[in-house]
Amino acid sequence: MSRERAILLLAEDDHLDNLPYLRELYREGDETARTEAVRHMASYPEARTTLEDVLRDRAEAGDVRRQSAAALRYLAPERFEAVAKEIAVDADEDQEVRTECLTALARLGDTERVYADADFVDRVRAVGGDDRAPQVARVARQMLDERPDR
Repeated sequence: MSRERAILLLAEDDHLDNLPYLRELYREGDETARTEAVRHMASYPEARTTLEDVLRDRAEAGDVRRQSAAALRYLAPERFEAVAKEIAVDADEDQEVRTECLTALARLGDTERVYADADFVDRVRAVGGDDRAPQVARVARQMLDERPDR
């Protein structure tokens, strides 16, 4: 059995402290292994900073970043929302990661916290009018159209 497979099997038991092994797998594994490593890190509050760093890492593969977003959202919803807001309105970010962040904020975020941030809502409105990233613009418009205070 490979070390990678052994780490992933151990990670299924969240009663063990597997975080050091998961960090190793993230550093040394291929994209699939890194995705699995960040998925399992959601069980460890000490992994919050790592997950946030992975989500912000523009050099990381989109799938790994999106899984990191899901793990961070589970582990530290307020931190996820703060980072997701930054990514969602950054035109230089990966379009799929931006779309994922906007969708999660609209569907899974704390509605009051997300929509009460007037600066963020204004920036989402600008994103909705930017057709250089049509998928992101569409999701931004949907987010604004479906906002609860409408």
